[in-house]
Amino acid sequence: MRPSCRRFLRRAAAALAAAAVGAPAAAALSDLKIPPPEIGAEAYALMDALTGEMIAEKNADLQLPPASLTKIMTAYLIFSAVDEQVLELEDMMTVSKRARAAQGSRMFLEEGSSVSVRDLLLGLVVQSGNDAAIALAEGLAGSEEAFVDLMNQQARLLGMADTRFANSTGLNAKGHATTARDMAVLSRALARDYPELYRMHAEREYEYNGILQTNRNRLLENYRGADGIKTGYTRAAGYCLAASAVRHNMRLIGVVLKSRSAARRTAEMTALFNYGFTHFRSVELFAPGQALDELKVWGGAELKVPVGYGGDDAFRILLTKADANSLKAVLQGPARPLEAPVGTGDEVARIKLTAGDRPVADLPAVALEDVAPGPWWHRLADYVRLHWLAPDQPKEAL
Repeated sequence: MRPSCRRFLRRAAAALAAAAVGAPAAAALSDLKIPPPEIGAEAYALMDALTGEMIAEKNADLQLPPASLTKIMTAYLIFSAVDEQVLELEDMMTVSKRARAAQGSRMFLEEGSSVSVRDLLLGLVVQSGNDAAIALAEGLAGSEEAFVDLMNQQARLLGMADTRFANSTGLNAKGHATTARDMAVLSRALARDYPELYRMHAEREYEYNGILQTNRNRLLENYRGADGIKTGYTRAAGYCLAASAVRHNMRLIGVVLKSRSAARRTAEMTALFNYGFTHFRSVELFAPGQALDELKVWGGAELKVPVGYGGDDAFRILLTKADANSLKAVLQGPARPLEAPVGTGDEVARIKLTAGDRPVADLPAVALEDVAPGPWWHRLADYVRLHWLAPDQPKEAL
């Protein structure tokens, strides 16, 4: 294993933990009356990539063999290594006898040849090369077995609780299993964490060693907005597909496991994407530090304080299309008048989101600046106005 390999995993763990705390999401789908399409595959998951919310699912937690969807994790780890500068895309890796002898789909590597990380990645994601997967695994971690340990560590970091990898390729192996939900989580992370490298998954063909091979993901040519991700097939796994598409500024992630044919998995994913894009919208509403309004401050050095959303990251919400069109936000001031001192980050109000007459979210609103107490005569005047002159009047903050 390369010396920096474990370091980048530790840094990734810290970043993921921060993202989990700092990326609140909300869904308002409990009253949804629009049923998802009938899908014949053994399991599927349809996820909104912005929020991570599941739109539709069937047997999403059923453990099944993933076939070459395994290579999404292989790509994720190599992307991580490139991003952390443990590897460079132009680094050369030597093809071992084991990689050359890989069974199943291949990019036709020659034993002893030196191949760039870029070429191996394209052979992995476009041609689904098992030889490319093993060459990358050995090149980064020293052996495929050590790389598989990294795969399982990363799966735990991403919260893929029902996934266990036994190899880098997806060939049948004892205990090698995942779920539609876990694969959706991984696919979302791939597109989110490494958007530049992720673009490789949209390539429709790739030529290596004089052999031109086409991407088996037919959505890339037949579905507007599709930009990945990976197909898979073994006799045990059936026909599998993890896919992603972007429309209406919304990315959907879909996973189909154990479909009956290559044509069916494409048709099933098309139906799921059509359902998601027709009936749902995901929106990013409030950024941290964005001033939404001002509140009156009594007895302060400033008359008002700017107020904004109190989360650590942007607030995101998944809604039905109808609810998205009727979404309203209201800043509800405090029950008691706001008096100085006020500190940056103090919760001073609530943001109420409604769609039609239905509440969909209740969020903290915080002061965006400090407000110190004003001079004594100003505090006294405000005290008199607040407590003596109008004692029975409601104290409206807005």
